[in-house]
Amino acid sequence: MSHLRVAIRFCCILMTCSLPAGTFAAELPIVRFEAPTGKAFDVIVEGETQSVSLAEIEGLGVYRTRTTTPWERGELLFEGPLLANVVKYIGLGDAPAIRIRALDGFTTDIPREDWLEGSVLLATRRDGKLLTRRDQGPVRVVYPQINTPAFATPLYKPRWIWLIATIEAVN
Repeated sequence: MSHLRVAIRFCCILMTCSLPAGTFAAELPIVRFEAPTGKAFDVIVEGETQSVSLAEIEGLGVYRTRTTTPWERGELLFEGPLLANVVKYIGLGDAPAIRIRALDGFTTDIPREDWLEGSVLLATRRDGKLLTRRDQGPVRVVYPQINTPAFATPLYKPRWIWLIATIEAVN
């Protein structure tokens, strides 16, 4: 085997070993986009509220997944940080679950197993473009249903939340 092939194989093994559980090759970090401006959501920790920016969460690494959703037709390409990385970054990594509240008041709880066992995205982009309110942004939860068929079951449907306003720990 040539030295180049050995080096490529070694790099692929290193990249695979360093990914969170449940991460697929289609969700490797992609080239960085220009840093976005604006607020992503507020995080509530011990009664204190702090804003988190889109630039902060995209700085954790932008991943991509092509998937279907329970509400839109066809396969869509979403980009954004892994929910696991965001939850850790905002200081809620040890929480048994997180509660996410949307701008319209809808609230859902996402158990820790979801972000630890699957490559759930906190999508900030679709097809390379920042999500707007019209696209259910600026941030929305995306379960990779194609890569993880279990996510296409009714159990996960209420966890697809968009127009995210706040995230906090559930004890």
